[in-house]
Amino acid sequence: MGQALCVCSRGTVSLGGARYLVLHRLAEGGFSYVDLVEGLRDGRFYALKRILCHDKEDHQAALREVEMHGLFDHPNILRLVAHCMVEKGAKHEAWLLLPYVKVMGVRWNVALAVQNPITVPSTSRYSAALQHLLSSMMTVNPQERPSINDILHQLEGLQPVPVGQDTTQI
Repeated sequence: MGQALCVCSRGTVSLGGARYLVLHRLAEGGFSYVDLVEGLRDGRFYALKRILCHDKEDHQAALREVEMHGLFDHPNILRLVAHCMVEKGAKHEAWLLLPYVKVMGVRWNVALAVQNPITVPSTSRYSAALQHLLSSMMTVNPQERPSINDILHQLEGLQPVPVGQDTTQI
């Protein structure tokens, strides 16, 4: 695993003896960032995870994550391509280079919805208004789904169950 890092120019990094072009930020959390990078040598996409280490405990936790990637060899666990520790003043960053796997884009959502349609059970347990509301939220195309305001308006239109009435029908 490479320990050398070089920020060669704006938008490129060198890690483990190879150069990568930083394309854009994929995700951001409280203590880490994940950027999409492209290998300039192989043209493959990778996820560059940058873990912010504010103190010694964070530094140790980042090193444990690196070690954990090395312990497992399984198709469902991302393998660590390269890693390094970057010193930024008193703080450090752990950089982990992982294969990029796109999971569940909009096209996947539509394809999965077509393959596995969700239906509202047609039982007397649900009122007609609630069945209509649930059905409208389960359309295949995400752009055809009602807005939150429409859903809230429909929910306001549902009548509360009178006191003492059977509540088996929602």
